Amino acid sequence: MSALGGDIFFIFIINWYDFLRCIFARVYFGTFMQVMLINAAKDVASALSHLINSAKNASGKQANDEAMDVLKQSAKVSFCLS
Repeated sequence: MSALGGDIFFIFIINWYDFLRCIFARVYFGTFMQVMLINAAKDVASALSHLINSAKNASGKQANDEAMDVLKQSAKVSFCLS
């Protein structure tokens, strides 16, 4: 193999390695984002379910009833960025 041919082969291997590393990083990041999105959707569904149940329990009750306090607490939106 000539010196030039060896250099081209070495450059090809480095570029192939960088290419595979980039693909792996994109797949990993994509999978991580999908997991985060699914967890966020589960959190929203849980909060919505709690709000619906609280609204059902508070329906027809007086404003000073304990069920109304539960409804007020479940209607509050909080974000946890971690």
